[in-house]
Amino acid sequence: MKKEGFMKLVEVCDRAEKILAKEWLNQTYGSRMSRMMDLESADQKFNLRLDDLLNADDENFLHDVIGIWKNSNRETYPCTFGLFVPRFAGERK
Repeated sequence: MKKEGFMKLVEVCDRAEKILAKEWLNQTYGSRMSRMMDLESADQKFNLRLDDLLNADDENFLHDVIGIWKNSNRETYPCTFGLFVPRFAGERK
């Protein structure tokens, strides 16, 4: 992943932590590093439109971010997500 893409994932985590309590996120969905890896996996699988995600209202933003974290199957890397598809999924690469 390029530095620009990584920095956008950091922004996603920062925004989620501002909306929701960081401690609650850590307890519910694992460490920030685990959550970053989930987002990276989702970006690889769904070609996330990260700019659109970051500019979305809180409801749509949280739908995708929490959905990614809630549905991540961390048994493999990149993660799988069951039937969940983010609203900000892009065209397949």
